[in-house]
Amino acid sequence: MYEKFATGLAEAKGPVSTAVKSKGLVFMAQIPKDQNGDIVRGDIRVQTRQMLRNLETTVKSAGGTLRDVAQIALFIVNRDDFDAMNEIYAEFFEAPYPARSTVVVKELIAPGMLIEMTAIVSLGPA
Repeated sequence: MYEKFATGLAEAKGPVSTAVKSKGLVFMAQIPKDQNGDIVRGDIRVQTRQMLRNLETTVKSAGGTLRDVAQIALFIVNRDDFDAMNEIYAEFFEAPYPARSTVVVKELIAPGMLIEMTAIVSLGPA
């Protein structure tokens, strides 16, 4: 079983939990939303930075740090945004990096959203 926990971010607008804990792991989905839950407007750099700030806020509220992020799956709508996204990503993570996949998709659910992610965080012993 898992438990939902307070993240300090705006609640999801649909029937989903953006982060849950289970047996020392945190499973989450993050989008580039602001404190009101609205998608931030801007290019891939702006949206990636906001999404990763949301990730960091969620990880801290679970009792961890970005060093505890074990796996990330990124979804971007424009292959040409990969290098700019990676530039911002490198501001948040350092080696050894989390395991990561990046997938180019046709579109994301919210209009104007350029990036979305899922992440797994390990809060237990290595």
